[in-house]
Amino acid sequence: MRFFRYMFFSLVIVSTTLLCKEADATASISLVGMSMDYREYTPYGELIDSEEASLGTIVGVDMGLGYLLSTRSDSYEMLEANVILLGGDTLYTGSYLENGGAYGSVTSTTQNILVDMDVAYSYSTLLSPYLELSYGIGVGYHYWRRALSASQVETYTWYSLRPAVGAKYKMSERFSVELLAEYQYGINPKMYLNSFDLEFILSSANILEVSLPIRYQYNKLIELFCTMVFQKQSLGRSNLVYAGGVGYYEPDSKAESQYLKLGVAFKF
Repeated sequence: MRFFRYMFFSLVIVSTTLLCKEADATASISLVGMSMDYREYTPYGELIDSEEASLGTIVGVDMGLGYLLSTRSDSYEMLEANVILLGGDTLYTGSYLENGGAYGSVTSTTQNILVDMDVAYSYSTLLSPYLELSYGIGVGYHYWRRALSASQVETYTWYSLRPAVGAKYKMSERFSVELLAEYQYGINPKMYLNSFDLEFILSSANILEVSLPIRYQYNKLIELFCTMVFQKQSLGRSNLVYAGGVGYYEPDSKAESQYLKLGVAFKF
């Protein structure tokens, strides 16, 4: 909750700054469709369970604010804040732990809520009128509420450091395309299980994300964009936690997700 408050006040600061210098501000909103392929494994690499959803099954919005910190003839600096809110169902495939059934012996529907927030600084260098390179660093927070049933809700949370690099190519006066790569190093990754009131400390959280935005400058104040995002996530096995004399742990997991974003950005 403290980080939610931190992100909220960061957004307030950025938005207040936008009102002070009109020419240096941007605000964006986009509709988001997400796919998910999430899999958990035993220490021996055997598949335990999975969550799957096709692109657009999980949907939501991405809202952003940006502020131009400085500009020179061949470079500029930006401060940006983003919030992504998503929700939807995934197909769970697994087994009951109690009877030791094989993978696939149980299928059900999982309800998901995902929130991702970040504040990032970036520095861009203009190599030519058509090409620019950028690099930056951000801090973020990730939240995933995975409701397998009313009695079994798993909540994953972590903070993250997010270094990023990118390139932008201006194809014409109105069209441009970008290639962005970001690594997210998870800090204090946890999973809370409501059914036993247990908290598991995950050993690691590593995310690699590649984005491909295509932008169309409708006029001086409005920009339309379409962004495809490819993401790979790896979570490390947790510590062993005991309840009723029985030891439990959160297993290793890997996930691949895609996001399609269609949106509009406004300059002020």
